[in-house]
Amino acid sequence: NETKEFRVYNTFQDYTNNNYTVINDSLSSVSDNKSILDSTLKKVWGISYEESLYRIFNDRILKIEDSSGLIIYTITFMKDHLQAYPIWVPLNIEGSGFPGWFPINFYESQNSKRKDYYFSITLESEILELSKKEVRKQINNKDFDKALKKEFNWLTPISEFDDKDNIFLINKVYNTVFKN
Repeated sequence: NETKEFRVYNTFQDYTNNNYTVINDSLSSVSDNKSILDSTLKKVWGISYEESLYRIFNDRILKIEDSSGLIIYTITFMKDHLQAYPIWVPLNIEGSGFPGWFPINFYESQNSKRKDYYFSITLESEILELSKKEVRKQINNKDFDKALKKEFNWLTPISEFDDKDNIFLINKVYNTVFKN
């Protein structure tokens, strides 16, 4: 029963100076303490937990996935949806002697993971939805815009990750333009 801890940073400066408050993770499982966590998280810049850094923004907890250029965040959650499955039932067509089949849709509840992507220019700036349009608007640089158009055709999602280099493609483009 190893207990882990949340490190809570009130401001970005607290994070850079390694000044944090510790909240034990056993606190998160106790319903009486939910209000303590909720009120604490509304007042803080971010938290670290199990080797990952999260930023709190607009009452959302976003995981920082890549900070090598633009700051890329994710939110992963379970999404409940109905999935249709056809069931084929026999249908006797009069006079033909041949039973036909007729599909009837049966709906079943399914859960699936969904991951949403966000970005910010710095660890202190506003967090926005990760889209080509929003990135181009925020960066507003002709060289970056050209490189972005070259790398991302209409089929390539802006959230594409390069497993080989362990970086989001958007940051490869960003770093090519601004850090080289």
